Amino acid sequence: MTYQPIEHYGLIGDLETIALVAKNGSIDYFCFPQLDSPTVFGRILDADKGGFFQISPINTRFTEKQIYLSDSAILFTRFLSSEGVAEVSDFMPISDLEADRALIRRVKVIRGEMTFNVTCQPAFDYARAKHTIEITKDGVLFQSAGADASMLLLRANVPFEIDETNTTATTIFIDSGHARNTLDLTNESLAGANWILRPLRTL
Repeated sequence: MTYQPIEHYGLIGDLETIALVAKNGSIDYFCFPQLDSPTVFGRILDADKGGFFQISPINTRFTEKQIYLSDSAILFTRFLSSEGVAEVSDFMPISDLEADRALIRRVKVIRGEMTFNVTCQPAFDYARAKHTIEITKDGVLFQSAGADASMLLLRANVPFEIDETNTTATTIFIDSGHARNTLDLTNESLAGANWILRPLRTL
């Protein structure tokens, strides 16, 4: 893994903290609950151990482009190829309620078809804390084993299951403390696919 140039990142936030989203669809920096809190994703600092949350096309050549929805902090990362055009939208809702804070990612295909790889690999406390991972009825639960005791819930409108060999679309893979799935989308999938990363507890 090589480091992305800083100009390849867009910024989203909720007035309390921020996340940096690379043109390749990877969130490489995210602290929670405050901007000066330890990182959850920090690949911009350590490409090997820092942690990341990436949604990007596979098995195709594409170019990337990032734009913001007018007068907002909603970031669109677009992937353009001969097979189709797809878009990942990222934002963090602003709320006074801690329980409503979340990082939301949505992917949809605008034209043609694309296959996406989705990998969520947190590295709590600047990658100093190990964590456990569990499939629950609500999604994938990441729990830090460090002093921060952070818990993150990854929810999606695609099914989760543990299967280290099946490569069927919408199957979530669990190994080495991260979640990964491969998702096939066409422009007929109008609802797209959504991922919501919500903190459950932080100190």
